[in-house]
Amino acid sequence: MYRQEVRMAILGVIAMLLIAAPALAQITTGAIRGVVTVQDEGAALSGAAITAIHGPTGTRYTAATDDQGRFLIRGLRIGPYTVTSEAGGFQVSEVTGVIVGLGEAVRVTLEMPLASVEETLTVVSESNVLIAPNRTGVASSVPLEGLETLPSINRDFNDFARTNPFVTLSAENEDAQAISFAGRNSRFNNIQIDGSVNNDLFGLADSGTPGGQAETTPISLDAIQEIQLVMADYDVRNGGYSGGSLNAITRSGSNQHKGSLFYFGRDQSLVGDGPEVLGEPGQFEQQVLGFRLGGPITKDNIFYFVNAEIKTQDQPTGWSLSGNSGQCFGGCDPAVSAAARSRRR
Repeated sequence: MYRQEVRMAILGVIAMLLIAAPALAQITTGAIRGVVTVQDEGAALSGAAITAIHGPTGTRYTAATDDQGRFLIRGLRIGPYTVTSEAGGFQVSEVTGVIVGLGEAVRVTLEMPLASVEETLTVVSESNVLIAPNRTGVASSVPLEGLETLPSINRDFNDFARTNPFVTLSAENEDAQAISFAGRNSRFNNIQIDGSVNNDLFGLADSGTPGGQAETTPISLDAIQEIQLVMADYDVRNGGYSGGSLNAITRSGSNQHKGSLFYFGRDQSLVGDGPEVLGEPGQFEQQVLGFRLGGPITKDNIFYFVNAEIKTQDQPTGWSLSGNSGQCFGGCDPAVSAAARSRRR
């Protein structure tokens, strides 16, 4: 009987650890916090009903102010919001253009005039403030507008990670896709998509992602909504890494049907002339074909989003003496090439 009780206690502890494990997952949402006061008086207004509406989907989030007139709404989708406050005897106050970023807690202030005043107060908030008290650590983000407008050759996270001045790409190894946060080795980084770990568990690829040796990405770039680059993370909810963190979230459908069909092609004819010592570039071909589609199933409630991408590439690998594949050995110096051939014989 005693052994059975011990066995049950051990199983209970294991179950609790498994349940608690997701708490270490990366943040995939944002938050809005603020205070509601009486206009012209500055007194805190308690019991006011707060409503935050997500613009693209119409999703509503509600809260109420406490005794000090403060409120906090967590677990918000990323994107633009309209925040309103309502209370008996006061006019409705509204704040538009509140942009919630990934892992950020945006602060808003609402001032409610008395109901006897015949006017509507509209405040337009400033988006993406560079220095804000709600930001902890050294971090930056690349929103959807940046992902759609910034150039990208390989359609990879690395092309956008370089927008942060603390991030560099190492070209010391054969794969020049290793992301270094403030000089830290790429194998100490943490890459997560929608809170799920997407690290290279075996440490084989310099990129630090699964499939890095084949120059593939964990997910299509068209399925990403926002990327967050965290240098020194002070949030106690995150952990499990000693380098930098690349946190990405995927898109979602909205109340409008939106989609795209894309094709990208690249070969040696699009490569400029390099130093003469390297000779002509070898022949290669890269092709990327895909699509995305999202929209509503039930307006303001249920949405769908699908994405597919196929990449094919044909390129030389390894090293050669002639320079027609890979990187030319010895800088294509005839003397070095001849010496290498004689040693090989």
